[in-house]
Formats: sequence, C-alpha cells, structure tokens
Amino acid sequence: MLLFEKYLGFENLEFVALFSSIGNLFYQMKFGQVAYNAANEFLASFAHYGREKYGIHIFTINWTDWLDVGMTVNTQLAVLGS
Repeated sequence: MLLFEKYLGFENLEFVALFSSIGNLFYQMKFGQVAYNAANEFLASFAHYGREKYGIHIFTINWTDWLDVGMTVNTQLAVLGS
C-alpha cells in the first residue's frame, strides 16, 4: 500500500477501495493467523490515514470467509480437532 501511495498520486484520485476480510473481526476464531490479521488491520488503518491525509474517500470492503476452502477450513479443523 505504501508503494501504491508513493507512486500513484492518491491526491489525484476520487476514491480508493481496499479489499480486506470480515474474518479479521473475529480474532478468537483466527488463532494462529497473526500475519493475516495484521495485514487486514493495516488496510483499515491505512484507509483512515488516507482519508485524513488526502481528503478523498478511501475505504475497505470486508469480504466474508470462504467456507469450503483455504484458511477457514484449516482453522475449523484445528479447532474441532478433526
């Protein structure tokens, strides 16, 4: 994000949409995924920072987790002990 900010010239944009995860709101269910959570927190913080610095609409879209593949399945299996 910091490189995008440096080279894209955010002050010339009307808005910036960032893609994050709603799963980041449920830390207790994401145990062991610290880097994932930190990256999503950074995006939310960057949106706030960008709005203040550039006065443009910068926001995050918090997508839901995929239920059938990826980290969500691995986490559920670890929690359930299967």
